[in-house]
Amino acid sequence: MEIGISTACFYPLYTEKTIQIISNLGCGLCEVFLEAEYEYNKSYIDILKEKMNFYNVQTHSVHAFCATFEHQLFSEYERRRHDALKVFEKVLQAAVGVGARSYTFHGDKRSDSFNEIDFKHYLRCLDELLQMASAYNIDLSWENVAWCQTSRPEFIAKVKADAPLLKFTLDIKQARRANIDPKKYIDVMGGRLINVHVNDYNDENSCMLPGRGMFDFKEFFKTLSGIGYKGNAIIEVYRTNFENHEELKSSFEYLQSTI
Repeated sequence: MEIGISTACFYPLYTEKTIQIISNLGCGLCEVFLEAEYEYNKSYIDILKEKMNFYNVQTHSVHAFCATFEHQLFSEYERRRHDALKVFEKVLQAAVGVGARSYTFHGDKRSDSFNEIDFKHYLRCLDELLQMASAYNIDLSWENVAWCQTSRPEFIAKVKADAPLLKFTLDIKQARRANIDPKKYIDVMGGRLINVHVNDYNDENSCMLPGRGMFDFKEFFKTLSGIGYKGNAIIEVYRTNFENHEELKSSFEYLQSTI
């Protein structure tokens, strides 16, 4: 398992400016969070990749500015869905451009009731996304997010059963916000878990630098090892969760020592 840092940790610093910082922290792996539709364009991706090559920073996963389109990928209004699919494909192309293997995906907002979901429609839309991603040799990695459908382990189990190409990203802070033990997500995601977002928390704050709260990372990594997990552990916190880069470096080194 390799520890990485998300470019989103430095928001609102422009994505390309985060690469040197990550390298200076002694980290050679990041998750690229593309923060604007502008950053999906090939001209931008070429610049970003050049910086990544120069500073010897790689990525295995990309994250899109999902609020602008991902919720429409399951829309019953076909024109909206088709517009969203065009953006989705641009993200896939961007993922290929930076050398990523997976697309960290939020999907749409959580419905009030599990029983309200039209799974026939849902799975048809999901299959189209998976086929498009597969054509680019990119895994679609659906993340558990407290305000999205994947906040429910039973939703994950349902779509997983009918979508053999689907992979998953586990996010600790989102599990905390959904008030669900991360192990429940690990159990349901199983061998299809390919990416992990790590952070810490305490009773007052759901997102802190790893090592600053009460989360048991040693036990967590032991659980991941028990299912044969071979993916990454990406530090994904907010810029307000640290005062300087040395704090982030200490957290990165703490995780390295804990694996």
